[in-house]
Amino acid sequence: MSQTIKRTATPKPEVPAKITHRRRAGRPSRADAEKLDQRILETAHRSFIERGFSLTTIEKIAADCGTTRRSVTHRFADKDVILIAVAESWAKKTLENIMAWDGDSAEPLDVFRKVCRKLLSMATDPADAALYGIFLGEVGRIPELTQVLISNNDKLAVEIERIVLGAQEAGLFKQYSAATIAASAIGIMVSNPLNRAMVGDLQFRNDHQIDLYFSNMWSIFQTMA
Repeated sequence: MSQTIKRTATPKPEVPAKITHRRRAGRPSRADAEKLDQRILETAHRSFIERGFSLTTIEKIAADCGTTRRSVTHRFADKDVILIAVAESWAKKTLENIMAWDGDSAEPLDVFRKVCRKLLSMATDPADAALYGIFLGEVGRIPELTQVLISNNDKLAVEIERIVLGAQEAGLFKQYSAATIAASAIGIMVSNPLNRAMVGDLQFRNDHQIDLYFSNMWSIFQTMA
C-alpha cells in the first residue's frame, strides 16, 4: 500500500512592520523652539516700547506672542531676564547695522562719515531712544543689564577705532589717537543726541534739524582730519 506524504507549507518569513518616527507631542523641533525664542524677544521688545517696562507683563507678552505663559517662563525665568535678552539682541543688531556700509566707497574718511551718520540715526530713532530710556531706568537694579550696555559701547568703540586707524594710514587724524576720535564720535553722534531725544528735545524729532546737526558736527571731524 502506497503511503501518502502530507506536505506542509513553508511559513513565509515575517516582514517587520515599517517603523515611523513620530515627534513626541508637545516637543517642538529645535528650529521651532529657536523661532519661538526670537518671537518672544521681538514681542517683548515692542511691548517695552509701547507699554513701558512696568506695564509689560509675562502674560501680555505671551498673549501678544500667541503662546502660553508657561512657554515664556520655560525660556526666560522672569521679566528682568527677558529685558537683558532684549538688550543683548538690540545691541548686537545695532552694532551690525552701524558697521555695515554699502561699500560704494572705500575712502577711509567717507567710511567714517557714513558710520557717524548711522550713529546719529540710531540715537535719534524714536523707538531706539525709548528702548534705551527703559534700559537706563532699570540698570540700577539689574547689574547684568549694565554689563550688556557697557560691553556694547566698548565693542562699538573698537570698531570705530579700526576705521580711524585705516584713515590714519591714509594720512588723516595724525594729531589724535584712534581712541580719542572714536570716543568723540560716540559722544557727539550718540550720547548727546540720545540724551536729548530721550527727554523729548524737538530738535531730534525733526529730520531737517537732525541733518543740520550732523553737518555742523561733521565739520568738527573734517577740521580734526
